[in-house]
Amino acid sequence: MRSTPLIALLALSPLAAQDGQMSAPQAGHWNFGVVRQAPDFTGNYAKTGESSWDTDRDLGLSKDKTGVGALLDYEGRRFLLHMAAYDQSYVGDKILTQTVTINNQAFAATARLQSQIKLRDYELDWTIKLWRWDAAYIGLDLGFNAWKLDVSAVGTSTSGPVVTQSATDSVTVPIPQIGLSAGGHFGSSVDFRGYYNLLSRSGASYHRAGVDLRYFPLTWLGVRANFENEGFDVPKGSIGTDTTLHITKNGGGFGVIARF
Repeated sequence: MRSTPLIALLALSPLAAQDGQMSAPQAGHWNFGVVRQAPDFTGNYAKTGESSWDTDRDLGLSKDKTGVGALLDYEGRRFLLHMAAYDQSYVGDKILTQTVTINNQAFAATARLQSQIKLRDYELDWTIKLWRWDAAYIGLDLGFNAWKLDVSAVGTSTSGPVVTQSATDSVTVPIPQIGLSAGGHFGSSVDFRGYYNLLSRSGASYHRAGVDLRYFPLTWLGVRANFENEGFDVPKGSIGTDTTLHITKNGGGFGVIARF
């Protein structure tokens, strides 16, 4: 999965170079950033016969460690290419009120469950500028993102003989992207972008909305602040699977951007 953004970048680099030449004096530019994203993560997941857990009721998750991520994007006159990867971990410590199952391991009610979820987020988005002006645009977003959830848990009985159980699981959620965005520039110092992506099929839905603001006190160096709301609503059987998924990821981030 890590190689996908690199392959896309290499494939589109000649087009990016051509775009920069054609749009002079508004030549295209690259941005490279070091970013930190720390979203809230809430919801529940169930797969018949294998897993069933809720981030609040069963796991009591809260934020733990925020990893340092990276972004790379190119903006030209006709399109914008954006790639990013970051991670966030969450930990929980809860006395169970009902049986919880993680990858075929059942943890009984009244057990103490200590858990961790590590969320890795990968983004590959391409914005085609359908309408463009000197300092603004409205575009069509296309792309492919993915979440990878690594779940681990240790359960300890709180009554009778001490019994310890453990389980791990990994869930990968591929997410096609399609939607609209709008952005622009205030002189050479401020770049802004807002977007809304939506998918809906057979009773299941996904949405992603956000804003991205960048300020460059120097021509080549700036800061980035962003906020994003993203979520799934997949009832059991809605897309022909035995999986139920209701997850919301909501929060902001900050980073340092080099422009060249």
